[in-house]
Amino acid sequence: MKGGADLKLVRNRRLTAKAGTAIIVLFGMLLSACSGETGEKLTILEPPAGRTDSISLKQVDRIDGFLGLDWLSDVEMIGRTVNAQQDDKLSVRHLQNGDLKRMDAGAGAIAKMSPDRRFMIVFGALRGEAVMVSGDGKRSVPLSLDYGGGDGAWTDDNHYLTTIVEADGIGLALVGTDGRIDPVGPGSGNVPRHIVKADMKDERLYVLAGDKQLFRISPDMQNVERIGTGIADFVLSPNGKRMAYVAETAPNEEALIIADSAGIPEGKEAANGMLLRRLSWSPQGDKLAFTAFGMERGMNGIYVMNVGTGEAVSVSVRHNVNSLIVWNPNGSALMVGESLDEALEGKPFTTIYRLQ
Repeated sequence: MKGGADLKLVRNRRLTAKAGTAIIVLFGMLLSACSGETGEKLTILEPPAGRTDSISLKQVDRIDGFLGLDWLSDVEMIGRTVNAQQDDKLSVRHLQNGDLKRMDAGAGAIAKMSPDRRFMIVFGALRGEAVMVSGDGKRSVPLSLDYGGGDGAWTDDNHYLTTIVEADGIGLALVGTDGRIDPVGPGSGNVPRHIVKADMKDERLYVLAGDKQLFRISPDMQNVERIGTGIADFVLSPNGKRMAYVAETAPNEEALIIADSAGIPEGKEAANGMLLRRLSWSPQGDKLAFTAFGMERGMNGIYVMNVGTGEAVSVSVRHNVNSLIVWNPNGSALMVGESLDEALEGKPFTTIYRLQ
């Protein structure tokens, strides 16, 4: 059925630099999406010679009245509507025909699909509300955990790593698609207890603590390596072989670092700016999206970088450091959903950025 959300086509052709898209291949130069601005700027370092695989923005779609949370497929989004009578359930929004279908699963503040799209973990707006749901939304398993509010991640198709509230701080647990919950690192004394973000690949744990220290921990939880201090955000590549993180380099200045799985930088800083957040690696591992924010409009927006060449493109001068950047499964588009509290217009909407 049609309903619940209206699709607005913001761009229906390839955008040029004149229309607001800029290919960034600079060394030591400052990129400003709005010329004439002063203050902090974003810089992208020059990619190596012989670069290929340029990124360009093909189209931007906006869906009003729908808060996108994740992708069910390349053309279907999971999210919430603004209709109060329907907001107790999640909905599936089809991008091509506009159909909106309610799911049996209850609505949540966070919904994250497994890599194979067969399961979804949903966290409610209230602490302690969590459920594991099948991809079609017809089967669900309530989860007995006290969600800790930090950023977690699917470690494989069958397990989600989440933060949980414990007596001595914020800890971690692995949640299986069958509803089983296993605490991570209990009693070892080596896992930090105030965790704001965590991920795990090949049973090796990565945690960002509240004091901005980033750690890598061995599978037996005994060997703890500190990757760095002053780390504001991080993300692992899909295969766990590489990582990206944001490091504070000076007051009001941060750097984006592309590194190997041990946190050793692969080269020079990939980008510099006042505030870099919401790192999001594409499923194929070839692109990295992030949000840049500053007091001056010249550095605000969403950027997509080719991690192989260092080339990047500004896809939007609009920013929201509270909104996740979510890739569709084939890496051709990314979604940014803004809720009622976050949206400047005062109502939820979702923006789809399509690449080519």
